[in-house]
This record gives sequence, structure tokens and C-alpha cells, in this order.
Amino acid sequence: MTCVSPKIGKSEKFTMVDYGNDTFVLKGNNNKHVRANMQCTGTGISDWLKFKFANAL
Repeated sequence: MTCVSPKIGKSEKFTMVDYGNDTFVLKGNNNKHVRANMQCTGTGISDWLKFKFANAL
């Protein structure tokens, strides 16, 4: 994802889908799921590794 929009529009909104066992997927407004290609190489938790989930209505 590229985060460049200064405001929240349709393409910046996602639905969290509960898949059980504390797992979720994000579904976009185009009905496709977000895929993350990340490497798990960190040995600690830095600020850039943290996410905040918020309900923006």
C-alpha cells in the first residue's frame, strides 16, 4: 500500500474480517483482501512496527 491521501475516502477504508483464533484479514472496497509481504527479521519492537486500529466514521 502507498499511503499518500490527506483524507479518508472509499479507497482508504477496509473491513476487518474475523477468521477466528484471534486472526483477521482486511478486505478493501474492491472486495479483495489485503496481502502483506513482510519479512520477520526484527529482534525488537520499534515504533514503525506498531499499528493502531481505529474506527473512522
